Amino acid sequence: MRNYMKLCLLALTILSLSSCNSKKGMKDLTLKTSTEEFVVFMEDSNTNIMEQTTMIISSQKELETFFTVFNATKNPKVDLPIVDFKNQSVLVAGMGQKSSGGYSFQEPEVVNKKTKTYNFKVISPGPKDLVTMSLTTPGMIVIANQPAEKVKINLVD
Repeated sequence: MRNYMKLCLLALTILSLSSCNSKKGMKDLTLKTSTEEFVVFMEDSNTNIMEQTTMIISSQKELETFFTVFNATKNPKVDLPIVDFKNQSVLVAGMGQKSSGGYSFQEPEVVNKKTKTYNFKVISPGPKDLVTMSLTTPGMIVIANQPAEKVKINLVD
């Protein structure tokens, strides 16, 4: 009986310690083909982007600088995506600070075949919607399958 209890306690300890370093499941963010336009890396209600803005990130240094701000209040930190900046870019759309939850972006619509224009539609809560009553900074991060010089971003209300 004593050995059984020790074995159970050991199994629980190992199980709890192994789960300490686990991360929330991230979906596969690899662009499958050269025809796939983009993949949504992340949509978050706390991006730390305080003003309404859009960004087209075209280098590893810019990406690292952005993620320094993005991760400032996050624990655990979000890992940087792996991006081939010769063929890809990172698009960021941020709404700025909002007084409640319920704000988000719809997955972007890509228009204009020559220069890809990504339209990020803002979704706002309705007047009778139940929302979290806390300050939020909603935003979306997209990995585009085009280099920075071939993309544009628009925010659409």
